[in-house]
Amino acid sequence: MNKQNILTIGALLMFVLGAAMIYLGAIKPDKIILPPFISGLGFLVVAWVFIGLRKL
Repeated sequence: MNKQNILTIGALLMFVLGAAMIYLGAIKPDKIILPPFISGLGFLVVAWVFIGLRKL
C-alpha cells in the first residue's frame, strides 16, 4: 500500500464514522445531543484534511 491508498482509506473511514456520529447525536434522538454531533463534525474535518493531503 502506498501513501495515496492509506490516505484514501483513512478519509473514507473517518467520513463514515463522522456521518454515523452525527446521525446518532443529532438526527436519531428526540433531542440533539451535542458531544457526538461535535465529534462527528471533527471527524468530517479530519477526513477533509486527509483528502487535501492526498492531492499533494
